[in-house]
Amino acid sequence: KHHTSFKRKLFLVLDDHKSRKPLNRLFHGLLFTLIIISSLLLIIESVSSVSKAFSIYFYFLEILTMVFFSVEYLMRVYTCTELSSYHHPVIGRLRYVFTPLMLIDILSIIP
Repeated sequence: KHHTSFKRKLFLVLDDHKSRKPLNRLFHGLLFTLIIISSLLLIIESVSSVSKAFSIYFYFLEILTMVFFSVEYLMRVYTCTELSSYHHPVIGRLRYVFTPLMLIDILSIIP
């Protein structure tokens, strides 16, 4: 029987956003929802009266999204070696973190 490693299983959840599997749907649904919430927070927080009234909620949501996106980023770096073009454990990961989408991800995480 073929054994699929934890890293491979994690990679398939992170990478296959079109899968109908429950875990893939949950992860990508949560990711999409948090991206929308994070974007809306940026807009809503620019209104100072709203920002002051709900600052504790905004703070909590910012922490939640930052933690989620940071963990997602680290999981992607960990699993990228499943892709043949990033197979090398060190050089592959270094090349991966400098791809345009990963640069955008890290810039959006860093406050």
